Parts: sequence; structure tokens; C-alpha cells
Amino acid sequence: MTRVAVVAGLALVVGGVALTPTGHAFQVQVRDAAPPQNRPTERLIPIGNATVNGTVVTGDTGRPIRGANVNINATIGTVPAGGPLIGNPIGTLGRGRAAVASASFAVVSRQAVTDATGRFSIEHLPAGAYVINVNRQQFLLGTYGQRKPGGQGTPVTVAEGQTVSITIPMVRGGSIAGTVYNEDGDPQTQTQVSAWRVVMNNGVKRVQQQNSGTTDDRGQYRIFGLQPGDYFVSATPFANIERLAQDRVQEETDAINRAIASGAVRPPVGPGMPSMVAIPLQTQQLFGAQGQPPGYLPTFAPSVDVPSRATAVHVSGGDEHANVDIQLHLVEASQIVGTVATPLDEGVGVQINLVPEESSFDVGSLPMARVDPDGKFVLRNVSPGKYVVFAQTVVQPQRGAVPFVARGAVLPPSQPPQLTPSQHLWAQAPVEVAGQSTIDVSLSLKPGKSISGLILFDYKTMAPPDLSQARLNVMLTPAPSPQIIQFGPLPTATVGVDGRFTLTGVIAGHYGIRGNFGVMKSSMVNGQDTLDSPLNFTGESDVSGVVITMTDVQSQVSGHLTDSAGKPALDYTIILASTDERFWTPASRRILTARTDATGAFTFRYMPPGTYLLGAVTDLEPGGQFDPELLHSLRTASRTVTVAEGDKLVQDLRVK
Repeated sequence: MTRVAVVAGLALVVGGVALTPTGHAFQVQVRDAAPPQNRPTERLIPIGNATVNGTVVTGDTGRPIRGANVNINATIGTVPAGGPLIGNPIGTLGRGRAAVASASFAVVSRQAVTDATGRFSIEHLPAGAYVINVNRQQFLLGTYGQRKPGGQGTPVTVAEGQTVSITIPMVRGGSIAGTVYNEDGDPQTQTQVSAWRVVMNNGVKRVQQQNSGTTDDRGQYRIFGLQPGDYFVSATPFANIERLAQDRVQEETDAINRAIASGAVRPPVGPGMPSMVAIPLQTQQLFGAQGQPPGYLPTFAPSVDVPSRATAVHVSGGDEHANVDIQLHLVEASQIVGTVATPLDEGVGVQINLVPEESSFDVGSLPMARVDPDGKFVLRNVSPGKYVVFAQTVVQPQRGAVPFVARGAVLPPSQPPQLTPSQHLWAQAPVEVAGQSTIDVSLSLKPGKSISGLILFDYKTMAPPDLSQARLNVMLTPAPSPQIIQFGPLPTATVGVDGRFTLTGVIAGHYGIRGNFGVMKSSMVNGQDTLDSPLNFTGESDVSGVVITMTDVQSQVSGHLTDSAGKPALDYTIILASTDERFWTPASRRILTARTDATGAFTFRYMPPGTYLLGAVTDLEPGGQFDPELLHSLRTASRTVTVAEGDKLVQDLRVK
């Protein structure tokens, strides 16, 4: 039997599902067959007798909000600490979303939409602690219990058979508006305006673009939906195509005048015909790979070139800031033009990234490019500064490898190809941009190197695994810092029966060396523990002698957080951080966070031996626990605990 569905604008054949054209659409013919064993055929929805009722209102006036989407999530049972999830996602999105079930835990995820009175009700819930999020157009994403937009919320604990009623206020996003003027003081139309905010990203403070807009015919802009915070506003005119066309007209005029002045005038070819001059033919590169007009550098309000000298706009949430005007400086950006000469295998491409030596801007905002079939690339709109042009091989994207929906299930594309170790090539070149129009760079790719070592098992309570039976892997993880952007999977290696491993095809970068098994005690390279300080792999030579030590000993710090009345304090994040400032680094394993449960209990596990600060904070932004300023303030408002290997410490905390 063949069943037919209609998918508009798609024509491909994937995994035995044929798509054939029918007029302006395509038919999807799905052949009935026995489902693969690893493909789910039903959805398992955890249920119970609890109910969560609530109302969603505006945070300023308390007016009910209709049509708000409410999402409620909880993990029921015990999740293996540090282990992978057990079971496979089942089902589709929507009310009664997919549940992940196993013998030890289940994930509950349900949805509701508020009615005209702002109310919602989600019934038949199992007992648990639920995180409740709500979203609606014109409002910022809200979480029940959060003290400010973007802050952490408080789980709602529901017992079996209990009905809990809550109210969730929503805050409108802030806005910034103004006018952009050109150098002559006239309103500048068709200009991109962006709002930038300092955020914590993987433990690193960066200035990231949040929202943007374009000026209208009056030179006016309005950027809305802004989270609370301090913003820098920049304006960047679009590439001046009109100016490029004018330059080409002038070039032609100059060429005619030079030809006449040189006497290279050709007589008429016939009666009544004019004389002629020959000039070089202009190559039409207006929209070619290297012929696009140069872009401009951004100007920050009120009229400066760098955000450090700009005037910050403080957005509290829902407030409007008008008359944030910008006087443009039309400064053309530089472009880096380069070539990659190394021949490549079929299906292998080259990705080019620009990596700053020091920058407060997010790496993702920097230009990047792919090398064309002729080995050329262009990085456009580059601001002044010192950079490294970094090239690495990648798999060329396959056309048509698009997943599609048939009979309500998403069929995944086939496994994408991967580079072989010998195909992992890279190159880099330093550049300094100081206002030049064009900078030329030439790169020659070279092969990656290897990292090899040994796995040791320092087990106290159980026998080490039999390496002839167990399949253990060692892998690289990128360091969370403004470093080279990695594309595709990083190298992995299988541990041999003798405990040895070799990672091949490793390109330059900052890495941690990890295993996918058990608890790691250390990962030593030439006396340096890469669990605490990433390996700076230059890619110029092989690295050997790595020693990874595994342990079965688990340290633990636990306790209860209470308020001044002795009741559980639920609106706090507990931080456990090393007292040694050398470990105050992004994503440090010696800086941990935990949230309390309904009784105020918290638990930390797997911390290395050492002395730690233990304290509670509110409104912690994602990654904020790695901010040295926060950790310094924690010294005067925390307990100090010393953890030895295998300790099970109990330390309660009380907040005022």
C-alpha cells in the first residue's frame, strides 16, 4: 500500500521515500514497511492527579494577557549523575509534548494557552518540581518566580493530587529610538542600527548585538524587545553601490582623456563616422566575489567609533528611550583578500575565520568566508585591530540533504560525511588592520598533528573496566574563550586494550582532553592539568605523554538554605567556587552552581579536592558564576569549606 501526502516546493529522494512532481507541488510516496527497531511507534506521556492553574498578567498594570503560551517542565525520578539520558525522545511537539522515559526517571513537558481572562490550567500532572515559562509577542520571555526579566525562576512543587494556583507577570521589552544623520547633518536613510549589550558568554564578558533595525525615509529608527541592561547603539550605512558606480563613470572619463592626450585617436572607419579612441574594458565585478563595494565601520551614539567611548543607554524593561541620535562618520571598512593554494580532495572545502587577538566583541560577529573553487576568499567589513586569519578544512555541504515530515514523523537525513584524519588541514596568518582598503593574505594548508597518551584507573571501591571488552573514547573539547571557531566534530580516539590512545588530525587551538566514561581526576600534559587550564596546541608538532586518570571516588557538599525565619529559601542560586583565583576561569570545574529543591536542599558533586567559597546569590545571569567581580564579592558573604578526596560534607546556609 502507498500513502500520499503533499509537500510544496521540494523534490528529492531520501531513504526509500520518493518525491515526485505534481504541478506546483510534490507528492511524498511513503512505502509501508516494518519500522526500524530504534524508531518509536508511540508516545509515552507521564500522568498523575496534580493540577497547575494560573493567570498571566502584565507586570505594570496587572491586566490579563490573552494568547500567552505556557510551558511547564519537570524531571520525575532520579537522573544518573554525570551520565547520559536513558531512553529516546518520543512523540511530537504540542500540548502533551514528548516524554523521555526510563526505569529511573521521566521528563514531563506540557503546554497551555491562556484564555481571554489570562487563565490557564494544566491537569493530570505527576508530582514534581516544575519550571514554568511563558511567552507572548510584545513581551519578554517570562519564568515563574524570576525577580527580573532574564533572571532565574523558582520551580513550582506540586504533590500528588494537589492543585496549585500561581500568577505570572510579564514585562514588555524596552525600546530605543532616534534619528541617524549623515556628515552633512541630513537624515540618513537605509542605515542599519544595532543595539549592543555586555553579556556573559561561556564565562567570558563580550559585547553582543541584541536587536537591530533600519532607518526609514526620515532617517528615524526604533529598536524594541530589549531585555533590561546597558546598551550601546551603533549605525552602519549599507555599502555605497551608488558611489561605486560613480567611481566607474569617472574611471571611464579619465581613460578617454588619457587616450586622447596620448594621441591614440583612430580615424573614422567610414564616411560620416566619428573618430575613435580605445580604452580598457572595465570588468563588471559589481556583484562578483571581490567586486562588491566596501562597507562602512559602525558609528556609536552619539558620534564615536568604539563602544568604550560611547554613551550607554540604560533599559529597565518596558521603558522607551527616544532621541538617541547618531551623527555618522563615513569610514570605509577594510577587506582581507586571500588565496589558499593547497590542493584538496573532492568534497573538501576550506572555512576562513578572523580571530581577534583581543576583543570584547563576540567572535560570531566577525566576518567569515568559504574559499571558492579558485582558492580565493574575501573577509569584508573588518574593523581596525590585530587578528589571525585562520583556515581549516571542512566537508562541503551536500545539496538536498534536507529532513522532511511524513506521516507526522520527522525522518532524519543520512549520516553526513566526515573528514578523514589526513584531510584535517589548517593554516593561519597574522594581520594588522589599520585603515587599509585591502590587505592581501596567502595561506598554505598543512596537516594536523597528533595527541597521544595513556588512561589510568585510580579506583578505590571497584575493579577497573576490562579494556578488551569496554569501548572507551577520548575526545577534545574546545576551550570556552575568544578562540578559533571549530567546524565539524573534533577528533576522537578509541582507547586500546593497553590503555593507550592517539588523537589524529588535530589542528591548532585551545583544548581540554576528556573521556566519555566515569569521573576524571586529572588530564595531565607536561605537568599541566587540562581539566583546569586548556592545552594551547600550536599544531606545529605532535604531543605525547598525556596521562588521563580516572577515579571512582566522589566528593560531595550538601546542605539546606533557609531564610531568617528558618523556612526554605527558594529564590537563590548556590555557588561553590575555589578560593584560589587561578581557577576563576570560564567553565572552570572548580566553580559550580546548584538550585535548591522544595525543602531548600542543595547538593554539589565531583568537585576536585580544595578549599571553596560557599554562598547564595540572586538573579544570576547564565555564566555569571565565572565573573571575577561576583566571586570577589562572594568572599565577604560566604562560608569557607575544605573538601578532601571522597569527603561528604554537610554545610547549611542561612540568608537574611
